[in-house]
Amino acid sequence: MRSLGSIQKPMDWSSSSRLVDLEMEVRNDLENVLNHEELLWRQNARCDWLQFGDRNTKYFHSCIMQRRKFNRIMDLSISSGERSSDQSILNDEAARFFENLYGEIPTPISAFPMNLFSSLKEKDIDFLKKPILNDEIQEALFDMTPLKAPGSDGQWDSVGRVVCEWVQGIFAGNKIEENLNNMLIVLIPKKDRPEDFSQFRPISLCSVMYKLVMKVITNRFKVVFLNYISPEQARFIAGHNISDNIITAHKVIHLMRSRKVARN
Repeated sequence: MRSLGSIQKPMDWSSSSRLVDLEMEVRNDLENVLNHEELLWRQNARCDWLQFGDRNTKYFHSCIMQRRKFNRIMDLSISSGERSSDQSILNDEAARFFENLYGEIPTPISAFPMNLFSSLKEKDIDFLKKPILNDEIQEALFDMTPLKAPGSDGQWDSVGRVVCEWVQGIFAGNKIEENLNNMLIVLIPKKDRPEDFSQFRPISLCSVMYKLVMKVITNRFKVVFLNYISPEQARFIAGHNISDNIITAHKVIHLMRSRKVARN
């Protein structure tokens, strides 16, 4: 006969279920944090190799270290002919060099002949003046590189309405805020181990919101420009390249040279 102390108490299934739910919630939160951390490393690494391979954040870390080493300007030759590693001196030298290279003295522009370019038709003007729709804004944003703009991960449902209202306000006459209109100038080396600033190419990095407004305008003009761009202007047609005309010309010349001339 068993004693009363050996009798087991019935399991509290409600408490066990709550523990399982709590454990799953913690696991999901941890997985979400790890995914965001991995995405951050992927964005900094600027590398898409792992999109087709296994998930290995150590690979991203090594890519970031290599990019930082390659992109960091340690020392350069300045206008005096000496090499300098002082960051303040290099900053002033960079600003002076590119201001002289790209700066210009404003001069009056002579009037262009009115019949030099084709005029927009009334229906095209009406199309360009139509109100900007939410679908246009969403399409322009999602057309950007996935790691440079919010993707279809649920965030659009939270911020989409505010983004659309802001973009539509810009087309209604509102000004773009100064902090969104600022651009970051980045120097891209034209060769390995550049010696001076003439061996760098500057590019400007603007905010996503500024790019979104410009892309909405571009998408509108893409529809209209097809009526005014001739087939020979391949550089301005989507999917074509300016080198296509060169290849076509080479083929025509080759065909003319290889064709046999009939003898009399």
